[in-house]
Amino acid sequence: MVTQKPKKARIIEAAVDIFAQKGFHETTMKEIARAAGVGKGTLYIHFKNKDDLFSKVLDSGIEELARFVKNRIQDLESPPEKLKKAIKAQLQYFKENEQFCVFAFREVWAYREDLKDQIEKLHNKHTVIIKDIISEGNKKGHFKMSNGNSAAAVVGMVWGAALNSFLFKEEFKVDKIYEDIVTIIFENPV
Repeated sequence: MVTQKPKKARIIEAAVDIFAQKGFHETTMKEIARAAGVGKGTLYIHFKNKDDLFSKVLDSGIEELARFVKNRIQDLESPPEKLKKAIKAQLQYFKENEQFCVFAFREVWAYREDLKDQIEKLHNKHTVIIKDIISEGNKKGHFKMSNGNSAAAVVGMVWGAALNSFLFKEEFKVDKIYEDIVTIIFENPV
């Protein structure tokens, strides 16, 4: 027996795909409803309006990304190993969720003032994982990096590499990108 995803999950998935393709402003609730296989009125049962849907889509993806990374580093003790595994996990998440990456990059990284709360959530849920690893590594003598700026640089490398592959339709080679980033961080310290 094949079970269908809950309506809210289908709506979020459809919204990610359409927002990634067309952008927030060009996307209509009608298009999202059609892609999700629900009536337009069903959208308004779950979301107040397009802005609310957008916010929930972004929140859902950020939560999922943070959970994905945390699950892969939770049993590691060494900060360098945690950082390497966190980088690999982010890349793997983006490979598996290409549309979310494109959507988030297009909307959030373009920085719109009305997205300040979502950008802070991204930082507080995701970038802080890397910042905490770097901080722990600094305390234990593994790294000599500034916590905030270095975390932003690591996250930026991962997001930038993923987006570059997706936008230019290049094969997204997780292992190769991972090796390049790890080499930059660990073998070429400044």
